[in-house]
Amino acid sequence: MTSHRFLALLIACVFLFSTTFAETLECSYALKGMITDSPQLNDAMLRARTKYMATRPTPFNRLASVILVVQPDGTFLRGSYNPTELAYPASTVKLNYLVAGIEWCKQQKLPHNCLRHAQGPMIGISSNFDTGVVVDFISGAPNIWNLKTNDSTFYSWIQKRNFTQQFLDSRGLLEKMVILHKTYPTNSGSDPVGAENVARQVYGMNQMCPKCAASIMAEIVSGKMHPDARNYMLDLLLHDQYSDFTTFGSGLPPGTTMYTKIGMAYDTLEEIAYIILPNKQRLILVAYSNGLERTEPNLSGLAPFAGFVIEEAGLTSGLPPSILMEASIGGQNPKLFGGVWEQASKRDQFGKSYVISSNQTAASAFSFTAPLDALYSVEIWYPESSGNTNNAAVSIQNRDGVASVSQNLRQLGGRWNKLADVNFLAGQSYSVTITNGAPSSGLLAVNALKITAWPSCGSIPGSVCLSTP
Repeated sequence: MTSHRFLALLIACVFLFSTTFAETLECSYALKGMITDSPQLNDAMLRARTKYMATRPTPFNRLASVILVVQPDGTFLRGSYNPTELAYPASTVKLNYLVAGIEWCKQQKLPHNCLRHAQGPMIGISSNFDTGVVVDFISGAPNIWNLKTNDSTFYSWIQKRNFTQQFLDSRGLLEKMVILHKTYPTNSGSDPVGAENVARQVYGMNQMCPKCAASIMAEIVSGKMHPDARNYMLDLLLHDQYSDFTTFGSGLPPGTTMYTKIGMAYDTLEEIAYIILPNKQRLILVAYSNGLERTEPNLSGLAPFAGFVIEEAGLTSGLPPSILMEASIGGQNPKLFGGVWEQASKRDQFGKSYVISSNQTAASAFSFTAPLDALYSVEIWYPESSGNTNNAAVSIQNRDGVASVSQNLRQLGGRWNKLADVNFLAGQSYSVTITNGAPSSGLLAVNALKITAWPSCGSIPGSVCLSTP
């Protein structure tokens, strides 16, 4: 064995045993006795995963997940599927640099938000550049760009870079995870070079697992970690449920509050989220997958999974009303006219089947009666296909007239796609008509329509009443 290889092995071993890798039920010393595994929630996560994987337009094979359902006394019931499976976390790793950065500020006797100038964009817009700034600050070990071997200089450097892992390990939150590296391109270059490249070669890529990721978020939410900084962290993590800073959001009921960190890179799509549903049910949901759809125009790939989870976990009681309609040949709703319609089947359909027509004058009309005076989200589900029309024209009758939108049925299949938010009056009948828009070519595919009331706080539509998150 050469001296360089021996030194590399020695450095790796010393670094490995500088952390305990202790495994606990909770993956957290502070949450000891607060997390209870639920066989019922385990079954619910399996059912949700099975339903979701069966409807993916492009099949993939990795989806590990954890749910923590917050109980009235602040404890958690946990359900999971492969909770300790390690995966590359992409930008979800930034949640670790958020909590470690606050610890660093406190150790410097500075305000807990002393790194807000970099932590804000690191979490708010997932800035890789600012992630690098945070990592350099808290470790005191900026990259050594011209270091090429894992020698004594590298050993001194990596011991400093270990700040985040040491903090997590002191709380029982690390286990077998690797939380060392920046996300690229960053402040030290477009790709790892120098000491940062050697660190990747010696220790591999960052690695996280759903079990410990969920516990990190649970420590934040419960105030067990940095209680004086809880609101600061939640403010940074708050994102609109229909933005590209969450993959779960559009699969959840309108009016859901999301405190979340998404990650995507290579083939991975993942999220660590603290979720408050409109019925005030609180939960933490974590998923790590290799289901990134790079050809799709947004990051909603895990949204159906999140929707299936809350249904299978029995968390929908007390939500605003929803109307679900599915198309079929011979069915009464929607009405099909304007040409010949055929029944079809495809893996990313909703329900048992859907209907198609190649006639340019084909049309379908869903009819319903609104249960409440309210603002409603109107959403459509269809199986995607390159043979579908890229310009389905949708007309939505509503209190204020007719809302006209178009939808490309060649992409974003196998999930609920929001068409519009419109107002309906209780007891009034309305219709949603779907036709082939002009110019258009391809099949008109009609599958399912969902109309869900937004929550309202008094006379304020689209809002939940204020409460402590």
